[in-house]
Amino acid sequence: MWAWMFGKRETPQERLRKHQRGLRKTQRQITTETTKLERQVKSLEAEVKKAAKEGQTNLCKVYAKDLVRTQKYITKYRVMGAQMQNLQLQIQHVSSTQVSTNAFKEAALTMRSMNRNMNLPGMQMVAMQYQREMESMNMRTTIMDDTMEDTMEDASSEEEGDPVDEIVQKAMEEANLQLKQDLGSAPKNIIGQTGMTEKSVGDMNGDAILQARLDNLRKE
Repeated sequence: MWAWMFGKRETPQERLRKHQRGLRKTQRQITTETTKLERQVKSLEAEVKKAAKEGQTNLCKVYAKDLVRTQKYITKYRVMGAQMQNLQLQIQHVSSTQVSTNAFKEAALTMRSMNRNMNLPGMQMVAMQYQREMESMNMRTTIMDDTMEDTMEDASSEEEGDPVDEIVQKAMEEANLQLKQDLGSAPKNIIGQTGMTEKSVGDMNGDAILQARLDNLRKE
C-alpha cells in the first residue's frame, strides 16, 4: 500500500547508481562547455592579433579582457571536471564496498545455515566407516601383492632350473664327449686285438664297437 502511494523505496545500491548517472551527465556537460570555450579562446586570440595589427588599441583591450575571462572559465571547468571524476571514483569505491559487504553477509548466513544443518555425529560415523573400509582394502591389497610375489618367485625358480639337473646334464655331456673320443680309436684297437677286418669293423655301429671292446677287456 505505502509503496503504491509513495513509490517504491530505493535501495542504497540504486541510490548510488543514480548518483553515478547524474555525475557522468554533469561531467559530459562540463567537457562540452570546455570544448566550446577552447574554440572561443582561439577565436579571441585571432581577434586580439588582428586589432593590434590594425592599431585599434581599445578594441584590442576588449578582446584581451574576454580572452582572459574565457581562460579563467576553462580553468574552473577543468577543476570541476576533476572533482566530478573524483566523486565518481568515491561512489564506485562505496558501491564496491557495499557489494563486498553484502557478499560477506550472504556468505556468513550461508555458513551459519550449513553449520546449523550439519550432522556431526553422522559425519563421524561415515568417517570411521570409510577408515575401516580403507584398512580392509589395504590389507587385501597387501595379501594379493604377497601372493603375486610368491607366484613370480616360483615361476622364476622353475625357469632357472634345478641345480641337480644341471650337474647331471653336465656330467652326461662330458661322458658322451669322452665316449665319442674313445669310439674314434676303437676300430683300430678292435682290428688289432680281435683280428677283424677293417670292412667288418666299418660295418659295425657304435654300440657294437663298444660291446666288442668290452668283450676284449674281459679277455684281458
